[in-house]
Amino acid sequence: MVKGEEETRPQRQFICKINCIGKLEGSDEVVEELTEFNFQLGDQEVVQGLDMAIGLMDVGEKAEVKCAPRFAYGTIGLASKNIPAEATIIYTVDLLEAHEETDLEKKSYVSRKDIGNKKRERGNFFFERQEFNSAIQLYRRALEYLDESEGGITNPTADGELEPTNAQLQELLEDRIKVYNNMAMSQMKIQAFDAALKSIETVLGCQPNNVKALFRKGKILEAKADVAGAIPLLRKAATLDPDNKSIQNE
Repeated sequence: MVKGEEETRPQRQFICKINCIGKLEGSDEVVEELTEFNFQLGDQEVVQGLDMAIGLMDVGEKAEVKCAPRFAYGTIGLASKNIPAEATIIYTVDLLEAHEETDLEKKSYVSRKDIGNKKRERGNFFFERQEFNSAIQLYRRALEYLDESEGGITNPTADGELEPTNAQLQELLEDRIKVYNNMAMSQMKIQAFDAALKSIETVLGCQPNNVKALFRKGKILEAKADVAGAIPLLRKAATLDPDNKSIQNE
């Protein structure tokens, strides 16, 4: 539709800014609209068809992108945007900007927390849709930002912030634990029990009395036919949370 500046195609994990309007094929109904929307290319923060197409566009380019259902919202659709199952969506996309992401170790505490939780929430979106492999990918990416180890958060941070306080680092830990718990559940759904067990062990290494982790470890061991190992974990979880019906029933 409109050519962009040559040799400015974004690479995977570049930060891109777009304007985008999506309409159902054969209709003038706008079902999706993004204005100056920033996202990381290749991290499934937009539908797969856009993720693929924008990587082929130049900055300043305006294009029409036709996304078949498998590259949009598939067999489920998206009720919150009135997108039915098996819908083909026609997007009009303007690629406004594209640039390489700042080095992870140079990001501030606030930036890492915000980005990590944004990716966690996107992982939750895929989990709710039962697209567990995509959820796991987003959870793993979230952990890259929420981990304060290995020089990840500098002293002082790159933008001049003060070193994170113990309370802030504790917040990051709590966020990481949420991600590991969610990732373990996704791994259980695809029967990747060894990977799920590793995720849960990470949680329990930080919080030995985390009820969700104890319960899920018990379920994992049960699935691996280790009933003797599962029972004390389930009993401990039931003792710690006597009002949880799911745990009590188990």
